[in-house]
Amino acid sequence: MPKVTTTISYEEEDFGDAEVLTYSKDVEDLDVYSWLWYMVKITEMAGYDCEQLQLLTSRGAIYKTDL
Repeated sequence: MPKVTTTISYEEEDFGDAEVLTYSKDVEDLDVYSWLWYMVKITEMAGYDCEQLQLLTSRGAIYKTDL
């Protein structure tokens, strides 16, 4: 199970507290839903109001987080 880490840094910004946010999660191998929930969390940490994410594959499959 891979561990994925994202860092969101505002250190070089003129506004805010120059904060650095880091989020890590073990994402299940080949589990698209685990990946989507990871993306929801980092999207919210970046300051976006995220209710649901959808992933469309090249084969036409649609995966989405629950509301």
